[in-house]
Amino acid sequence: MKRKCAALMLVVSVVAGLGIASLAQAATVHYGAFGGLGLSKMRIDPEPTVGRVSLKAPAFGATVRFELSPTLSIEPGLMYVSDGFSWGESEATDYVGNPLGTFEQLSVLEHVQVPVLFRYTLPSSGKVRAFGFAGPYGSIHLNEYTRVTGAIEQKLDTDGLRAAHAGVILGGGAQTTAGPGQLELQVRYDVGLTSLQESGLPGNAYANSFRFLLGWSR
Repeated sequence: MKRKCAALMLVVSVVAGLGIASLAQAATVHYGAFGGLGLSKMRIDPEPTVGRVSLKAPAFGATVRFELSPTLSIEPGLMYVSDGFSWGESEATDYVGNPLGTFEQLSVLEHVQVPVLFRYTLPSSGKVRAFGFAGPYGSIHLNEYTRVTGAIEQKLDTDGLRAAHAGVILGGGAQTTAGPGQLELQVRYDVGLTSLQESGLPGNAYANSFRFLLGWSR
């Protein structure tokens, strides 16, 4: 499975590289770097009876934006992100019941995300310009584990999810001039469309995250 995913990503990378080379000859090119915070809560079917809360995790990466016109752009990128969820906080005790403090159990999937966003910037003569975007993404999974933090510290590698998945990104933001480039604030909503769950296992799980990113492009 992982070899098939790697071969598929290689083909996609070659095709994307040829497309990017063509775009670079016909458009103004902007390079950017972004970082911020993601709030993830995987969609699980059937939903567990135990309550879950959002996982907070960093997100960062780089983009290349091809400006086809003052309002239309194509923006491929490469992002490091995490999806998952938290089981919430619980009280830890020793073997005789004495309280040790609280701990939190996290289920985490780290992956490299390759989005291709189609972006529309509202016409404006002011210093701040608003934009919206949408587009597909593909992801290669790096690490999958359960982590306990707080009064108890523990990490356990797991292996119940696929090696890759795909989805769509919806979002928007605002940009303003900052020195020789542009300062941007983005809000992204990532929706997984293919199940994360390994074939043969019961149920389904889908990536589902909000990401708040601050970046600079030139």
